[in-house]
Amino acid sequence: LTQPVTDATVSLVISPATLITGDQAGVLRNGGFEYGRFCWLLPANGQGEVSDEMAATGKLSLKIVDPSDKAGSNISSADMPAEGGVKYVVKGKVYHVSGQGIGMYIKFHDAEGKQLNATDARGWLPALGGLSGPEGKWADFAIPFETPQGTTSMQMWIHSANAAKVEAYLDDLVVEKATELGVDVIHPMTTAYTSRGDGPSSNRIERWERIAVEASEQCG
Repeated sequence: LTQPVTDATVSLVISPATLITGDQAGVLRNGGFEYGRFCWLLPANGQGEVSDEMAATGKLSLKIVDPSDKAGSNISSADMPAEGGVKYVVKGKVYHVSGQGIGMYIKFHDAEGKQLNATDARGWLPALGGLSGPEGKWADFAIPFETPQGTTSMQMWIHSANAAKVEAYLDDLVVEKATELGVDVIHPMTTAYTSRGDGPSSNRIERWERIAVEASEQCG
């Protein structure tokens, strides 16, 4: 250019990336960490980083190193869509190198962004559950929970207890509806105390069929 530009038009096209849905089932994106820090908040002092030192599957995992008994790890996922009053489960794999004390939390928010979690007298969030397992071996975990009414989004928070000292790896994290866990066959069971009468009525059979269809639709 030989003359200064005084007027210009810039066209920008934003398209959703194919990896936006993550590499696993459920609503948590990048739970296997194969896309690095994508959809995870890892502050400089959060005691967590994506690592290629060890993985349950793939090449990467989340490494937590909490050497202090004064402050815990602080790692958060991106927001996930959610429905209020629904049962979910968070599951994954953990590999303890040393110590224990990692807690799994879910922060619930309504449409206006207000946090819906109940807190204790200190204003602290209760953990869904703590991760345990032997040192030097990958262990599966699954922690069920139910969203409060009015929930429209939720966020995973991984926080080791302030007094804990722990080093561990997490991988294959998934958050999904409990109905998505998978059932292949349902077998009605008759026992000595089952009231059978002359068999189920047509209304009851119709209700069972309706429930089965609704559950199947929830599972996709």
